[in-house]
Amino acid sequence: MKNKLLASLVLAALLASPPAATADDDDYIYCVYKEFSHLDEDERRAFYTAVFLGDYSFTIGYTNDFRAYLDQEYDFNGIEEYCFFENDSPAASRALKRAMEDDERSDLYDGGVIMTNWAPDSFSKQPLQDFNISIRGESADLKICVRDHECEDGDKVRVSVDDLRIFSGEIDNDWDCSRVEVDAGRKYAIELHAVNGSGRKGNCSYADVNTGEIRIEGATTETQSWRHRGGAGSRARIVVESR
Repeated sequence: MKNKLLASLVLAALLASPPAATADDDDYIYCVYKEFSHLDEDERRAFYTAVFLGDYSFTIGYTNDFRAYLDQEYDFNGIEEYCFFENDSPAASRALKRAMEDDERSDLYDGGVIMTNWAPDSFSKQPLQDFNISIRGESADLKICVRDHECEDGDKVRVSVDDLRIFSGEIDNDWDCSRVEVDAGRKYAIELHAVNGSGRKGNCSYADVNTGEIRIEGATTETQSWRHRGGAGSRARIVVESR
C-alpha cells in the first residue's frame, strides 16, 4: 500500500511539474558576445542583445548579424558568442537580467557589461507578382529597370526574362535599365535571384535581406519591390497585350 501511495505521489508531482524548455521556431532568444579573455580586465566587455522572438536553430545567422553590428558601432575585439532561449518572453527577460548581473559581479568585464538593445530584423518575404503590360503594336521593346530603393548596402541580383539574363551585379539607388523585345499576346517568365543578402556597404543595418525595386515600361508601366534572403528569389510572369 505504501509503495502504491508513493508511486501515486511521484506521478502527481511529475504531472504538476512544468515541462522542460525545448527549442522550436517560436523561441524567445537573447545572445551575448564577449571580448577576448587575453585582454586586460579593464578592456574586456560583454555585449548583450535584447530579447527577441526567433528560431533557436538559426542562431548562427543571429550572431553573424549581431557581430556585424558590433563591428560597426564599437571598437570590438570579441570572439566568444552564446545564445540562450526560453519559451516565453518574461522568462527570457529574467534570464537575460541574471546573466548580465552575473557578468557584472564577476569582475571579468571591467570594461563594461553593455545592453545594446540590438535585435534581428523581422523578415517577411516580398516576392515578385505578375506584371500586366501593354505595348503599342504587335511587338515592341520593354524597358526593365532595377535599383536599391532602401539603404545602398551592396545588394547584388540577377534578373532574367525567359532565361535571357538582362542584369547581373550590384544595384545602386539609381535605376539600371535594359531592353527586351516582346510580342503582344504572349506571356514571359521573369526571374529575380538575390545573389547576396547584404554587401555590408555604407551606413546600413547589414541585415541579411536583399531589397530592391523593379520597373517594367511599355505603353504602360508597373513597379514592384522585392525582399529576399540571400540566395533566394522569385519568379513571375510578364503578360503582354497590344494596346
